[in-house]
Amino acid sequence: MNYWVLTYLVLYVALCIGSIALDLHKRQPVWFLVGDSLAALFCIVISFIYKGLAVQLGYFLWIIVTISLLWEIYSGYHDVKAEFPDAE
Repeated sequence: MNYWVLTYLVLYVALCIGSIALDLHKRQPVWFLVGDSLAALFCIVISFIYKGLAVQLGYFLWIIVTISLLWEIYSGYHDVKAEFPDAE
């Protein structure tokens, strides 16, 4: 693994842990924590740890990646909306 890939992995894991810790601190529902954890775990396993799994999943991989990315977008929107509430 290149040093820049390892650096990105460490940064991504740190951000995932921080996001989950923030969700725990804000007492998010269990389903939200599970969604964040599964999306992060999936991205880490598929992208960095076990590339052979991506080959074995085949077409199903695109479905999982799409769901994971949509969850990350929703989670990010939810976190930004919670941090910066509407002025009205």
